Amino acid sequence: MTDNHSIKIQAVGGVLLVDSRLIAQRLEIQHDNLLQTVQEYQTVIEEAFGVILFQTGTRKDGNKD
Repeated sequence: MTDNHSIKIQAVGGVLLVDSRLIAQRLEIQHDNLLQTVQEYQTVIEEAFGVILFQTGTRKDGNKD
């Protein structure tokens, strides 16, 4: 059975990575709104989970959202 609600998390060089666009899509919110919320609460999030790093890039499917 496939879980249509899961989000792929990758481990690269000992760092866990996730595409924030996929999180926004699953939450059914705009990506910009997700980023603004993360930035607003970044200190709290980092105290609980560790440092957050952002990297910009393009999706493999060519979608810009």
